[in-house]
Amino acid sequence: MVEMCAQRVVRPKTQETGINAFCHEHGRRSWVIPPSPDSDPGKLVGDRITIDPPVGNRVRSYVDLVAPDSTPSDLLRTAFARFIVQAKLGPLPWSATSGPFLFRVGMDAALTKTWHAELMLLVDEAIQLLPA
Repeated sequence: MVEMCAQRVVRPKTQETGINAFCHEHGRRSWVIPPSPDSDPGKLVGDRITIDPPVGNRVRSYVDLVAPDSTPSDLLRTAFARFIVQAKLGPLPWSATSGPFLFRVGMDAALTKTWHAELMLLVDEAIQLLPA
């Protein structure tokens, strides 16, 4: 299982903003319902930090993607797009499983006017860390 997370963060003292992204592997597993990565953080196998250090910052928006190992990025993007079609009918944060995937999304109210562009940017950042 692999978990990718991308977050738009702001450093409280300077108001500097950027996107931090992380990829964790959780070992080979099979499942009917995708497990939540909250109980097991897994092993960090990739990151892209634009606001360093990556602790103490305020998260303004985030995307979590959980997928089986070796999932092609185009399949993950297609599944996420299907998730968004369903999820956008309800209030944020959004969280749901779709087949073997788990998706979670949240953002500040100030970012909801451009929610689609924000999510696509975060998904792109997260998927770039997908192990080859």
